[in-house]
Amino acid sequence: MVSKFTNKMKLEDLLPNKPIAVESQFPDYLINDPQIVGYPDLDMQRQIYEWVGNKLYETDLHNPTIKDFGAGRGDFWKAFYRSNDIYYGYEILPNLVECGKYKYKDAIDFHLYCKDFMTEPLMVSNFTVCIGTLNSIPTSNPWQLFEDTLRRAMETTTDKIIFVLNDNNEHGFNSFPISQLQRHLPMGNLPMEINMELFEDIYMLTLHVGGFKL
Repeated sequence: MVSKFTNKMKLEDLLPNKPIAVESQFPDYLINDPQIVGYPDLDMQRQIYEWVGNKLYETDLHNPTIKDFGAGRGDFWKAFYRSNDIYYGYEILPNLVECGKYKYKDAIDFHLYCKDFMTEPLMVSNFTVCIGTLNSIPTSNPWQLFEDTLRRAMETTTDKIIFVLNDNNEHGFNSFPISQLQRHLPMGNLPMEINMELFEDIYMLTLHVGGFKL
């Protein structure tokens, strides 16, 4: 299947870069539209989240914690949540953060922050996911962006890191060709897996960082 992420960064043209204070002002598209958080349709969003969630839960941990880089509204929380799991989402667009807090206002152990995961302090967690986020961040050097993000994740993750990345994209998004991946990973025997079973142009990279030191 060929599927493309949409460019979430266009949100800055659509929404005022400030929180929305009144709940009744949240339009339905902002609360529920998958395109607002980078997916062409709800089916692809569900497929991706299920794909990543199944990989996370191959590791059987009691009350695991997870960080989500570029969390949007925090929708991944709903897809992966099990009782007593703890979710920390990081998103730079205030409107999405406020919307997510409203959408999941009754959630337990759901934490959504308007913070830049590249520069601000992060929670230590068992898992870190970065689901399509790097595909749409404007940059002249996608692999440097990947390396910097991976370092941030490894500094604050104890068990598993998952990226969902474009292998090859010709539509103005960042590409992270699998053929070039190895040279951008840390030196040493860092266990990893690559999965392309769902899409021919998108892959899931899983890094098992337990016990690995930078």
